[in-house]
Amino acid sequence: MTEVMWNKWLSRFNADMRRQKRRVLLLCDNASAHKKFNSKRYRNVRIEFLAPGLTAYLQPLDAGIIRCFKAHFRRAQIRRAIARDDAGEDKIYHMEQLEAMQLAQVAWDSVSVATIVNCWRHTGIIYLPNAESRGVDENSATDDNALNDLQAGLDCLAHRHSHTPQPAREWVESDQQLETEAGPLDEDIVANVQLPCEN
Repeated sequence: MTEVMWNKWLSRFNADMRRQKRRVLLLCDNASAHKKFNSKRYRNVRIEFLAPGLTAYLQPLDAGIIRCFKAHFRRAQIRRAIARDDAGEDKIYHMEQLEAMQLAQVAWDSVSVATIVNCWRHTGIIYLPNAESRGVDENSATDDNALNDLQAGLDCLAHRHSHTPQPAREWVESDQQLETEAGPLDEDIVANVQLPCEN
């Protein structure tokens, strides 16, 4: 996410809310790209920032939806790799962008409604009357099966190629620490450490 992308999206979202004659509250994390915007331009969207460190607890995507999506994506990726290995191809993990997008669509379609509802329930942001309280790890059997199928695929490929299989959970979470937003520019760093000039 960059500041430019954020502001473009925010402008479109505000225009959409204006057309619908709605005023909404948007809760955001403290990503650096989210910080720079002109609130006067967005009269139909009020933006409030969550306190640092709260995102992992209050954001449904971080409460398990992303993990579930990745499990389904990785399962599809491994199934594809096994099929390519069966066909004798060398680069069994090679994938074009369109193929990755198609696998992402299949993975998203495989995330169950129960998982999404459970993740929203877990965050406590919304009240779900008569909803049975469950933990984040208690997603539907379909979602648990994705991890089991992924592990079976990893074990199969490891056996075929004589190497130690990677645990499915590690494979799903392998990109968790990747940088997802642009770092600060040199000018921003300098501006943050400079003392204001005294007149």
